[in-house]
Amino acid sequence: MRPRLANSSLPLVTNTIGNYGTRNFLPTTQSDKRWQITDALSLTRGRHTIKLGVDLNFLSASQTFAFNQFGTFGFATTDLNAILRTMSANGTGGVNRFDIPAATYARAIGNGAASFDTKQIAFFAQDSWNVTRQLKIDLGLRWEGQYNPKVEANNTQLISLLNNVRAPLGSVTNVTSIPNSTAQVMPRFGFAYSPLSQPTKLVLRGFTCLFYGATPMLSFAGAVNNFRIPPGDVSLQFGNLPGQLTIYQAFLRAGVDLNRTAVDALPVLSIQQLQSAATFAAGGTTRDPFANANVLAMGADFKNPRAFQMGLGAESEIMKGFTVGAQLHYVNTANLLRNRNYNLPIPTLRPTDQSQRPFFGVRPFPTVNQFTVRESSSRGMYRAATISAQYRNKRVQFQSFYTVSENFSDDDNERDAGGFVYENSLNLKPEYNYANMDTRHQFTSNGTYSLPLGIDIGGIFRVRSGLPFNAVAGSDLNGDGNNNDRPYLAAGRPLPRNNFRNRGTSTFDLRLMKTFKLMAERAKLQFSVEFFNLFNVDNVVFSGGANIYGAGILAATGQPAAIDARFMRLRLADGNYDRNNQQVGNPRQIQFALRFFF
Repeated sequence: MRPRLANSSLPLVTNTIGNYGTRNFLPTTQSDKRWQITDALSLTRGRHTIKLGVDLNFLSASQTFAFNQFGTFGFATTDLNAILRTMSANGTGGVNRFDIPAATYARAIGNGAASFDTKQIAFFAQDSWNVTRQLKIDLGLRWEGQYNPKVEANNTQLISLLNNVRAPLGSVTNVTSIPNSTAQVMPRFGFAYSPLSQPTKLVLRGFTCLFYGATPMLSFAGAVNNFRIPPGDVSLQFGNLPGQLTIYQAFLRAGVDLNRTAVDALPVLSIQQLQSAATFAAGGTTRDPFANANVLAMGADFKNPRAFQMGLGAESEIMKGFTVGAQLHYVNTANLLRNRNYNLPIPTLRPTDQSQRPFFGVRPFPTVNQFTVRESSSRGMYRAATISAQYRNKRVQFQSFYTVSENFSDDDNERDAGGFVYENSLNLKPEYNYANMDTRHQFTSNGTYSLPLGIDIGGIFRVRSGLPFNAVAGSDLNGDGNNNDRPYLAAGRPLPRNNFRNRGTSTFDLRLMKTFKLMAERAKLQFSVEFFNLFNVDNVVFSGGANIYGAGILAATGQPAAIDARFMRLRLADGNYDRNNQQVGNPRQIQFALRFFF
């Protein structure tokens, strides 16, 4: 059992200035169990070593988890003046608190409970064949099956509305079950070849294989409990939708006047008040328990991710104890998870919008807010070259690695609990670009040296080029309910995802260790001091509002818009760091330790 208590019991308020209140995922408790049965049989026949095996995993999890348990106030804009004006309003001059279309509110209606299990079964066979003294070949075949949880589906109101319908994306939904992943056959091939008479002088290695990855159980939680009564993790969300009341107006219709509460003591709505406000926001008059609900299901053709991998490398001993090597790696992955909102219509172009940005209007399911479907539609590709050097003797051990690589994807949220990262749900072409973790250049070096008097010294040095980051417009310009729109380079041409590069980082860690042998047999005392980021490098990177670029193209004229002053701004005019636009790395830290071995 792992309880995680809430830091308070107040609504969360989040904007580009900062956040305060209760974290929207707390409180929560979780417990899980895993039973594993594995066995393998090895047979050696001449030059062949054959291995047969089975691996059975039975996983179960239960949790009490729901987003927005105390309510979350947010903004689909980065306009600081509008945010401050509406947060500090009290009705004077006709300005009311949170009374702008960009203000949003979400509050849980479920009990957060979920309990489900997954079964994973695998059989494999492998043959290690010593063809000659210089050539070894490995052949293998593995089958895996993942049997996914059962969906609790007794909410006839939502099921009749959202099940077996063809969404504007073209997919047919199935909210009552999660397909199993059983067509997972994985062939594998590898070799090692020593062309010279002395095997350590030069070794060539290569491999190619097909892998399937297990889907984390976290991804199934919402799909399992969203369509039952009572629901589990379901929130009602309103605001920032065309034709709906602002949250101030919806709250007032439900009997709650936000002008009468301080911004640090905002009300926690009852479920009845919430349902009434959400119904009024959607234009209804009779309280609907699921008005403006956010619900989640797995895709009807959901599959586990599949990766094709291959690699080729060489390693050679230049002199005794010193080896150098080079490796090439390639990974192409399909069926990665993507969160996609199916409650969006086919977008249209507005005649007055000279930027030709598609606009999403009336939702296909107007009584529901977001209908998230977890598809297996994302992909990624990684390729890299690594050179290495290693040296070992009795006193010194040293190794260094330099990697130059490219990592592409069209979505990077396969482990996220929710949210959408695309700019336009019906145009994913601009999404395929550098992945969030694309590291073009990376160098790592570490070593240890044994000094006299039983003193050991060791260190590790790491330097990495900047990661990509995504420029955003700063407001919901296309009306899809998500504040992740990107600027346009020209009329009808969005900026690709992750099109800018952050700052690089480096760090050096050092450890000194002294061992004292004691009188008792096998007993010793070990003292160590460790320095993390020894040279206290700032490692400042862009964060917060530094990715707010602006619209790019003006909707009124079709001409280029001014770039937002916050974009990639590291320092203010006075020379100090802009705290809203950057994140400082860990400072120098020193750790002392004393260990007793007996």
